[in-house]
Amino acid sequence: MSKRISIEHQFIEKLIADRVELAVFLKHGIKLKGVLVGQDETVIWLDGVVKQAIYKSSISTIVPQY
Repeated sequence: MSKRISIEHQFIEKLIADRVELAVFLKHGIKLKGVLVGQDETVIWLDGVVKQAIYKSSISTIVPQY
């Protein structure tokens, strides 16, 4: 059985590879800024003012900063 890669996983991997500055909005309205540096099935790692692990289930929106 072949392993399928989700669109979410591909999207996040592209952001990690391109080192895009992001704003990550959480479901509770909190805005975090930084660059994605890694991910696994349930968590992304954001390098901003401090390095943070963020559960994917708590994310509302990811927006590139221009």
